[in-house]
Amino acid sequence: MVSNRFHPQVIANFVLLGLICVGCSIASSIYFDQNTSAQWFEFGSDAHSAAMAGFLTFW
Repeated sequence: MVSNRFHPQVIANFVLLGLICVGCSIASSIYFDQNTSAQWFEFGSDAHSAAMAGFLTFW
């Protein structure tokens, strides 16, 4: 059946999506702590710490 063939591919897509989300949240946490011009142009950010920035990016 077609559903038996697509089931592993759907799971693989969700795993890949999860890995991308985790990678982006780690990168966001690292980038948040750097002293760049983004602090001037991204005013009004919801995150006040690197951990919160990573969580919001993941979410």
